[in-house]
Amino acid sequence: AGFIGMSPKEWGRISTACEAILDRLNGRPEESARKLAEAMAIAREFAGDTSPAYRRAEVERMLSLYAADDLTGLRFLAQASQPEVGGPENPRRVLGHALVALREEGTDAASRVIQDAQLEFDRMRLVAHLWFAFQDLKSEGVSLSPTAAD
Repeated sequence: AGFIGMSPKEWGRISTACEAILDRLNGRPEESARKLAEAMAIAREFAGDTSPAYRRAEVERMLSLYAADDLTGLRFLAQASQPEVGGPENPRRVLGHALVALREEGTDAASRVIQDAQLEFDRMRLVAHLWFAFQDLKSEGVSLSPTAAD
């Protein structure tokens, strides 16, 4: 039996993702990215690539690839992120492209990527991991809105 009614597989997925986030925060982004790739594969197998578990691992892996300075992996993951069908731009995809732009061209380019996507940040506040990922970009000087007073 797992933790609070979770299966061992579900607990393992959560445990791996938590370890991966801690690895990134403790200066081991390459190890973090590897573990998050595993978490994404497990989430895809058991819940699909539109599940909250998959999407969370995808965002965390983008942050780990950025921290590891693995722009090839980050660019690939951003391109592979599923676009929203008939809806607004996929914020995970935008995050990945903004992280690449920040590393390659600086804050102005990353700001343009985000502003061009016209993301709905009020709605995004409901998804904490996404909200905080964009707040991290903001703390690096990236503008999240067309006005200077994001």
